[in-house]
Amino acid sequence: MSQDEESLIEKIFTKLEKFGVEDEIEPEIIRPVAFKSKERTELNKLEEELQRMLETIKQDERTPEVLYRLANLHLKEGEFSRAIVLYEVTLGMNAKQPRAWVNMGIAYRMLKMYEEAMSCFGSALAVDPDNDCAYLYLALTEIDIGNYEKALENIEQTLRLHPNWDRAFWVKGMYFKAIGNKPGALLWFDKALEINPHCLPAYFEKARVQIEMGNLNRAKQTLIKSLGIQPEQPYVLATLADLYCEEEEFQKAIQFYEKALVIKFDDPDLWVRKGDIHKWLKSYHEASKAYQSAINADPEYVEAWVKAGQVMILMNDLQTALQYFNTAVALAKDDHSILFQRAKIHRSLGNLEDALNDIDAAFAIDPSNPDYLYFRAIILIELNRTDEAVRTLRIAAGLYKNRDMHTRAAECHARVKQLLAHNGTVVENSA
Repeated sequence: MSQDEESLIEKIFTKLEKFGVEDEIEPEIIRPVAFKSKERTELNKLEEELQRMLETIKQDERTPEVLYRLANLHLKEGEFSRAIVLYEVTLGMNAKQPRAWVNMGIAYRMLKMYEEAMSCFGSALAVDPDNDCAYLYLALTEIDIGNYEKALENIEQTLRLHPNWDRAFWVKGMYFKAIGNKPGALLWFDKALEINPHCLPAYFEKARVQIEMGNLNRAKQTLIKSLGIQPEQPYVLATLADLYCEEEEFQKAIQFYEKALVIKFDDPDLWVRKGDIHKWLKSYHEASKAYQSAINADPEYVEAWVKAGQVMILMNDLQTALQYFNTAVALAKDDHSILFQRAKIHRSLGNLEDALNDIDAAFAIDPSNPDYLYFRAIILIELNRTDEAVRTLRIAAGLYKNRDMHTRAAECHARVKQLLAHNGTVVENSA
C-alpha cells in the first residue's frame, strides 16, 4: 500500500474520531444535517477519495472498519440510502459484522423497506445468535407489519438475553399498543422509565397512548418532561404543537412546529401540519410557504401539492392552483378526489371540456359517488348538452336515493324538470 493510501485511511479515522460516531445508532438520535461544517465537508472529500481508491485498499484490514464507521455517520445524519451502500460494501469484505447488519436493518426500516430490514436482522442473528439488538429491532419491524405473535416471540427472546433492558420494555409496550391494549402499553412504558428515566422513546410513546385515551394534560406533562432530558426531539415538539392546536393556542402550536422543523427540516408532513395552522388562521402566504417547503423536502409528497393548490384557490390564483394540481394528478393518477378538485378549477377557468374529462375519470375510479355525476351534469348544462345532463342527473338521483340522501335526490329531479321545461318537453313525474 502506498504512503498516500495509508495517509488517507489515517485522515478519515482522525476525522471520524472528532464526530464521535457510536456503534449503536438509536433511531431517535438520527438527525439530518442542514449545514455541513468545514470538518464535515472535508470528510466528504476524503470519502470521495476513498471511493476512488477502494479497489487498491480493499486488502487493508482497516478498510471494513472505516467503511462501517462512515456508514454509521450517514445513518446518524439520516442519509439512509448512502449508509446502506457503505454497509453493503463493508459486509461484502467481512460479513461477520453483526452490528453492521443491525444498523443496515435500521436504515431499511427507516425507509419502510421492512422485508429488507428483517433480512438484515436475520443475518445479524446468523452471525451472532445471541444478539439482543437484532431481536429487538426484528420485533419492532414485525410490529410495523402487523406480525404481532412473531413480534412477541422476539421480544421474549430479547428479554431472555437482556432481562432488565429499558428498550426491551419499551418495545413490549409498543406490542401492547399495537394490539390495542392501552393499559398494558402504559405499564411497560412506565417499567422502561423506572429502569431508565432517560428512555426517550418510552416517554414519546407513553404520551401518544395518553392522547389516544383522551388524557391530553397528562400527555403534555409527559412530553414536556422528556424535553427536559433532551430538548431537540422533533416529534415530541410536533406532538406538543398538535396538542396546542387542539386547545386552539395556534401561535404556540406554530412555535413548536418551527422548533421541530429546525431539527427535522426534511419532514414534509411537519411542514404540511404547520401550513394547515396558517391556513386555518387565514395567513395564506405563510401557509403557501410551508406547503412549498414540504414539496422541497419531498417532491413526491402528493398531499403537499394538493394543499399548495388549495391555498392558491383561496388566494384567487387559479392558474397557479391548476399547476399544483397537475403535478398532484401526475403523482396520483388513481386518486379520484384530486381529479374532482382539478375538475372544479378547470370549470372556474372556463376549461369545460377539461373539467368534463377530469370528472369522467374520477367517476370511472369511484362510480358510486353521486356528487361526481351531479357536477358532471352542471358542466354538461354549461356546454349546452341538455339531453346528456338530464340522463346524468337521473342516474345521480338514483345513487343519492340509495344513500338515503333524499334532499339531494329531489334536487336532481328538480333540475331535470327545469331542463325539460326549458326545452319545451312534457314534464314527467319523476319524483
